Amino acid sequence: MGKFYTDDQIKEVIAALENHSPGIFARMQRMVLITDLLNDEQERELTANSDVLAAVLPLMPFVLQAEDRNEALTQLTIDLSNAVRTAAASAQDSQTKNPTSGKY
Repeated sequence: MGKFYTDDQIKEVIAALENHSPGIFARMQRMVLITDLLNDEQERELTANSDVLAAVLPLMPFVLQAEDRNEALTQLTIDLSNAVRTAAASAQDSQTKNPTSGKY
């Protein structure tokens, strides 16, 4: 499946999310790595992340200018999710290759 949005547009979305809620991209990366049932804290974090996404994504210029805003928002959500998963896998990979990085 191909990408709908460019890398620059996804970076713009991530910057907008970070501007609205600093650290959200890192929190989203942690959330995609959870394989067990969510505890109460994780549920609250997921809800907070969802609230930020619902507030920011529909206001992105390329969503507002789209002929079909619902389709544009859906595609943006998919591409952003893929970017989060890719970043999380990359971070996990680098942590596996260099287990002491990020600990000090």
